[in-house]
Amino acid sequence: MQHVSTIYARFICRELNLDTEVIDKLLCGSSLNTKDLFELSIMPYLDFYNFLTRIKSFNIDPTLSLQIGKKLGPMSFGELGNSILSAPNLLESLILGAKFFKIDTSYFEITIKSSTNSIFLIFTELEDLNETRQFQTEVLVLAAQNFIETLVGKKFIDGKGFVAQT
Repeated sequence: MQHVSTIYARFICRELNLDTEVIDKLLCGSSLNTKDLFELSIMPYLDFYNFLTRIKSFNIDPTLSLQIGKKLGPMSFGELGNSILSAPNLLESLILGAKFFKIDTSYFEITIKSSTNSIFLIFTELEDLNETRQFQTEVLVLAAQNFIETLVGKKFIDGKGFVAQT
């Protein structure tokens, strides 16, 4: 079964300043309640997907995913973030991050490829994200950018993105 770290749902709840009653409504029909969300480390992907779908129906700020992604820096991930920051160089940090990313989000896969002067991060969906695709991709890409900026110590402005069609 695919899963996701509860940290992402908690970030959304905090960003929107949601109370327990609203969070329980957002989790309605799932295997979790508000207490679980703040005490457990992972949640089933389907519960998270339904949570995101309900969040979208709140008529929220369309930049919410960008706001959350901006806040997901290495320190948001505790010991994993510290480990990634401790790697000897950017490539090794990204390789380590890709290996452990599956712990947080099992329905995405990150593949790292490098050449003489480039590093490629390839994100693959292992579940169909449907109407949550844009939201989740924006959070993921901004979190990756935050990691890179922290690792290199400056703004990351040289990146290029593309979507591979399968």
